[in-house]
Amino acid sequence: MIKGFTLIEVVVAVTIVSFMSMVGISKFGEMQKDTLLTTTVDEFVSDVRTARNKSMSGEISESETPTSFTESGLPVYGISVSGTSYILFREYVKSVAAGGDGVTVLKENMQQKDLGSLFSLSGDSQIKFQRINGKTSGGTFIIERSGVAEKKQVNISSEGILTVIKI
Repeated sequence: MIKGFTLIEVVVAVTIVSFMSMVGISKFGEMQKDTLLTTTVDEFVSDVRTARNKSMSGEISESETPTSFTESGLPVYGISVSGTSYILFREYVKSVAAGGDGVTVLKENMQQKDLGSLFSLSGDSQIKFQRINGKTSGGTFIIERSGVAEKKQVNISSEGILTVIKI
């Protein structure tokens, strides 16, 4: 007596394996797209938190001293948004050098990030964090993956607390 599988059993097994593979591959593609959006949003949120932390700590560059600024002019940091990119900036008021009168308000771009053609970024054009307490006027940003109905909304409360919602 010969032991083995019949042709029908082999065909059924191959059909089941093929079906499971197709489902797995499609789910993997969806997961990969969602991961790309999540990673982009996480990077944006990290940069917003960096701006808030720098404002709260009153960070200044190594070449500066607190006396370089007016009393109320120590740097505040924020995020400025335009199209597919955003900029981490600092804004401050500096005393004019000896012999000059008054003060100068300066805005300095610290870091620019471009999300590329895969994503669009919309919402408030700019958000700045206050020194010491990290409060802000609040804001909402939406990061959307182009060509796909995937969006995530980043909300920043007036207290500077960030929340991310999938919409």
